[in-house]
Amino acid sequence: MTVSMRKEKRRAAKMRNRSSGIKIYRAGPEERKRNRGSLSIFLLQAAAMCFLMIAWWNAFLSVFRLPLHTGWLYGGTVAAVLLLGTVNRRFGARAVGAGLAVAAILLWYGRDLAINLYEWIGQNYETLFSAQPAGQAAYSYASVLISVPVLELLLCVQRTGRGKAAAGLVICAPFITAACAGWFQTVLPSWLLIMGAAAYYASSVSGAGRTGRGLFMWRHALLTMAMCSVLAILSFQAGKGLDAGREAEDSFYFRMRGTITSEVVGGIEDLMTAVTGEDRTEEAAEEENTDLADDETLEGMQQDENIQDEFRQDDIAAEEAIQEDITAGSVFDSPSYHAESDTVNLGSIARFEPSTAEMPEIRMDRRPESTVYVAENLGGVYSDNSWNMTDTRPSDEECREYPAELEETLAALCGSWADGSFEEVRQGISRELTSRAVYDTAPGATPAGEDFVEYFLFENHKGFCVHFATAATLIYRYCGYTARYAEGYAIPASAFHEDETGGYVAQITGNMGHAWCQVYDEQTREWLDMEHTPPAPADTSGAPPAASSEYEETIREKVVYEILPVLLPVCLTVFLCAALFFGQAALRSARREQRFRKKKDGEGIREMYAAVLKTAKFQGVEIKEPLAEDMAEQLYTEYPELEEKEWEWMYNRAMESMFYHLDHEKNDWVKMRTLYIHFRKAALGRMSRGQRWRFRYVYCL
Repeated sequence: MTVSMRKEKRRAAKMRNRSSGIKIYRAGPEERKRNRGSLSIFLLQAAAMCFLMIAWWNAFLSVFRLPLHTGWLYGGTVAAVLLLGTVNRRFGARAVGAGLAVAAILLWYGRDLAINLYEWIGQNYETLFSAQPAGQAAYSYASVLISVPVLELLLCVQRTGRGKAAAGLVICAPFITAACAGWFQTVLPSWLLIMGAAAYYASSVSGAGRTGRGLFMWRHALLTMAMCSVLAILSFQAGKGLDAGREAEDSFYFRMRGTITSEVVGGIEDLMTAVTGEDRTEEAAEEENTDLADDETLEGMQQDENIQDEFRQDDIAAEEAIQEDITAGSVFDSPSYHAESDTVNLGSIARFEPSTAEMPEIRMDRRPESTVYVAENLGGVYSDNSWNMTDTRPSDEECREYPAELEETLAALCGSWADGSFEEVRQGISRELTSRAVYDTAPGATPAGEDFVEYFLFENHKGFCVHFATAATLIYRYCGYTARYAEGYAIPASAFHEDETGGYVAQITGNMGHAWCQVYDEQTREWLDMEHTPPAPADTSGAPPAASSEYEETIREKVVYEILPVLLPVCLTVFLCAALFFGQAALRSARREQRFRKKKDGEGIREMYAAVLKTAKFQGVEIKEPLAEDMAEQLYTEYPELEEKEWEWMYNRAMESMFYHLDHEKNDWVKMRTLYIHFRKAALGRMSRGQRWRFRYVYCL
């Protein structure tokens, strides 16, 4: 038989197959393709897990300075990921228990290492967040074994695609533990962990390794990593730009801060004033001055009687002595209290009462954005519970001295942050004072023989601005900073109003009497007003608190100086994340629609039928075999909105498109499209709002 005759026979056989409408599929190449896809997915998931776990450990070690050798730790983690991942891929869920058991046995034999590491943490807790000890390979080995349950959980979620919320909680463990300890990771470790989580979730698709979609999954993971990298760069640059323009008056940050301060915060304060009716005109206040003075005296007498009754219920003898000290103690009302004396005995001050004397006005060219501090008297030397007060600047030597008898007390208060940066000291002082004492306008006088600061922080645990400012000033001095005690007035920005000349004027009132701390900045050569007095607690008695106005700007200042620098980058990041999220949903939906529109060889019909099955699974329908003969009957039972014959037609056309060439491809596609739209509308009608949101934007069906 000649070569030409053999070619002719093969051509005739091919024509017969085509005329019969039977499609010839090559099982061998398809199987090899699936195997390649499975191996590709395994490599992707292993790489994502290794990156995630290295970033996870790095986020921990960036805050908690453990004695771990990073090379051994990361290498052991990678080896554990590859070993456990291979075993789990081969044996499935059965390998999880075996992996945990082996890790437990190895950890038991090396339990001395784990115990020593635990004891080391307890012994070195004070330096756990500052000094980096020498890393030890043995501790790294024990840490890898301890993290095996975390690895098993993440591998199971990655393999099955279920339990992603639990995986997210485990991934966020470095952030949560650091926040509980009062710290937070820096920029690089945080974004590395976020990128690792993104790669992990991008590779966590159930069944991806058995469908030959390796190339698609790699593209998806790389695209996700690229998006996270763009977000990290944009967030970093936005924060850097805001920090650079924080002090420039024409910068975006400065303009936005002014807008939020004057418009948003000011509007909220005006609304609260209108609701509570606390704002009164000066004329009304003058008319009621006499009555208010009598009422306040009567209320004060009643309050003293109530306090005495309450004390008698607990310990009559002891509390009567304290009450005598309170009654005999002096009153802090305003800076004018010290006009006739160079010193003031703080131990004799029992309570705060607003001064009723006539106060001057203060005028400024621009409307202030935060509390304005006006110092009338300054305290330099502190001794015998007294400040040496003067209306001129104390010497620098006086502003660095503190009583020698308080050195141990101040050392106990400062702890490990005494040698830290100025910001660490500032935060440490606020944290220490607010944890040891609460704001109270009538804390009572300091008993004879007791130190004012020690009694305030270690016994009485309550005080007002004089107490907090005195303690803060002495702590700053102990930490090596030049600091002084200041008394004067704290005028909130909301008290200023524009006058006819275009300036801003505020009337000083007795409620604005205040004491605070000032710290000298060596770089700018200016005195910085430092506020360490906590806000006054809510008064449940119905009477307005005596000194509430001196703290009404606390929230405003936090918004302007602490929240705003973080708020704008966060908002930008959230906006970009939302844009990326909805963008990916739109892209996936467009690709799905593109597959639906393919009419050749019934490809669009098969895609729509597959979407029907995915939707049914999403709504909880158990589908074991998509090509089963009773599938049409099962779908009709679940979705009677379509007639049984329509379900049978849909099933038959999907089966025929897999093995035959359809005679009326276009007409069949149009009918399939109509039935699919009808089915999708019925399925959406059964979903809740949250399910519809997931259906459209997460699953993109």
